[in-house]
Amino acid sequence: MAIATPIVVVFEDLHWADLSSITLLESLLGLVEEVPALFIGVMRPDGAEKSDRILAVVRQQYLEKHTGLQLQPLDHRQCHGLVTNLLRLDDLPFSIRNMIARKTDGNPFFIEEVVRSLIDQEAIEERNGHCGSRSRSRACSFPGPSRNLLALGTKAKIQILSADRPAACATLLKAQELMRRSVPIPPYYQTFARTAQLMADISVLEETISQGDRASIPILLKRAKRADRVLLRLVSKVAWERVEALRLAGRLAWIAGKRDRALGWFSRAIAEGERLGARSELARTYLEVGLRLRSPGKAHGGLDSAGCLEKARSLFSALALSSEVDEAISLREHAA
Repeated sequence: MAIATPIVVVFEDLHWADLSSITLLESLLGLVEEVPALFIGVMRPDGAEKSDRILAVVRQQYLEKHTGLQLQPLDHRQCHGLVTNLLRLDDLPFSIRNMIARKTDGNPFFIEEVVRSLIDQEAIEERNGHCGSRSRSRACSFPGPSRNLLALGTKAKIQILSADRPAACATLLKAQELMRRSVPIPPYYQTFARTAQLMADISVLEETISQGDRASIPILLKRAKRADRVLLRLVSKVAWERVEALRLAGRLAWIAGKRDRALGWFSRAIAEGERLGARSELARTYLEVGLRLRSPGKAHGGLDSAGCLEKARSLFSALALSSEVDEAISLREHAA
C-alpha cells in the first residue's frame, strides 16, 4: 500500500502491547527506509519491556528519521486553567484548585474525574448553568449517611473477597436500609455498596449454576441484572469503581451465555482502565478475560487468552503481585 501512496500508521497505548506485538512493530520499522511510511507510537514512559524498548531501537537504528515529542504534566497554572474551563468558573477557591492539581499530578484525565467527584461530594454545586463552590463547612465535611454507606460498602467488598458471604449479606442489608431511609445520597458514596451487591449476586448465581439448581437460576439472574443496571447508571456519573463495574457486567453476560456481549463489556473495561491508569482493576480484567478465553483457545473480538494473560502478568508484576496470574490459572485448573 505504501508503495502506491504515502501512509500513516498509528499505534496507541504501546505500553500495554504484548511482547509479540512489540517484536512485530520492530520488524516493520525498517519500512521507513524503503517506502513513504510514517509510524506514530503513543505510549507512557518508563516501560522497560515495551515503550523503552521501541524507543531504544528507533534511536539506535533510525535516529535521523525519528522525532520525539514528550508531553509533560500540566503545571499548576495549566491545571487551574483546565479546571476553570471544565467548571466555567473563575472564583473557585485557591485551596480547591491547589488540591486538584496536587492530587492529579497534572494528568488531564484525572483532573476531569476529580472535578466530577467534587460535584458528587457536593463540594461544588451548579448555579445558573455554572459551577460554584459551597461553603467551607459543607465542602469539607462528609454527610453522616454518606460516610456510613461508604464504610459499609467497603466492608461488604472485603467480606465477599474473603468468601465470608453471611457477614457480607448482613452488611449489605444494613447498606440497603441506610439507602432506603436516608436523604438522596450522591453516586460516589453508593458505588462501593452497589458494587458489593452485584459481586454478591453474581457469586450466588455462579454457585447455584454449579449445583445444578435450574429452578433458581432465572430468579437469581434477574436479580443480578437489576443490580448490574443500577451500578452501571452510577458509574456513568463517577469514575470510581467504573472499571470494576464494566468487568462485572462482562462476567454477568458471560454467565448468561451472552459471550459477544460479555467481550464487549470486557473491552470497555480495558479501554476505561487504560484511560484512567487504573492498573490493579485493569490487571484483574485482563486476567479474567484471559482465563475465560483459555478453554476455547481462540481470539474473540480482538482479545485472546495468551495476550490477555501476558498483559495481566506484566501489570501484576509492576504492582509486586507477580504470582497472581499463575495462582489463578492453577486454581482454575484444579477446579476443572
